[in-house]
Amino acid sequence: MILGIDYGTAKVGLALAEDRKGALTLPLSVIRFKDEGELEQALKDVAQEHNIEKIVIGLPGSMDTLEKLISLLKKIFNIEPEFVSEYLSTRAATRLIKEAGKDSFSIDEEDAIAASLILETYLEKKYSADNT
Repeated sequence: MILGIDYGTAKVGLALAEDRKGALTLPLSVIRFKDEGELEQALKDVAQEHNIEKIVIGLPGSMDTLEKLISLLKKIFNIEPEFVSEYLSTRAATRLIKEAGKDSFSIDEEDAIAASLILETYLEKKYSADNT
């Protein structure tokens, strides 16, 4: 399984997908944390529950904010993460939720869907590159 991550300084949106062409992405959950210890434990729980073979992180404007997360992911999953642009993923998630007819939604839904969109972008790029 591939774990998609929409990283924020107080919460992390997660999504899952199989690593294959045409795979559907599934918004998983949002981890809210106050410190690195809380985030580490929550990610360990994800690692135990799912067979994570690859990690894809949405890149914000600055890589500086991701250094601790990258180090933590390598420690827990022993995997070198891959990156895709997360440009407008949260806005796209909000639009999708509204198009589905939901006038109100939780921030958790938005972040998990944003992680799913990040993962979808990764899979589309990966498998469209394989066909060229």
